[in-house]
Amino acid sequence: MSTVEPLDFSLAGVIDAKPADIVSYLQDSAQLPDLAGIGVVLTGIGEEAAPQPALPQPSRTNLTAIWTSIVVAAGALQFTAWKAYHLACCRTGPNPGQRLRAGAAGAWRHGVRLGLHCSFSSAGLTALLFAAGLMDLRAMAAVTAAITVERLAPAGERIARATGAAVAAAGVCVTLWAV
Repeated sequence: MSTVEPLDFSLAGVIDAKPADIVSYLQDSAQLPDLAGIGVVLTGIGEEAAPQPALPQPSRTNLTAIWTSIVVAAGALQFTAWKAYHLACCRTGPNPGQRLRAGAAGAWRHGVRLGLHCSFSSAGLTALLFAAGLMDLRAMAAVTAAITVERLAPAGERIARATGAAVAAAGVCVTLWAV
């Protein structure tokens, strides 16, 4: 999750916003990461680099609470019917009674539909990379593995819930550790 978009912490009031408001904003804009099955370690929160001024302690504490809330909420996404629906659509072809249009336009339409379902079902895990480190190879491997197992394992929906529980637990641990 970038600190420029969708969370621009340079805007007035964002760093001091209530964590629940930030999570609601991310959920409403479909930008909440899916962190199921991902261990998250939040480090360096509130650390600044020159020429940035140091953050006051209350802002640093709230910033930690914001990121922790995002991690916990993202893990909870794994338990929703919305996630299960999109995951099921990724795991199956067209409905048995559904006829696909012939030709390039039909193939394009089906591909876009399938791609959207798969993108929606993995959006949270993919967005986790912004919090865990976009170029962190361990995070990339973990996200890739979690998405693959959700898609290919016979019990993908149960795996999604299990990874959601693991992410939520990691978020709670991070919260306790930060306090």
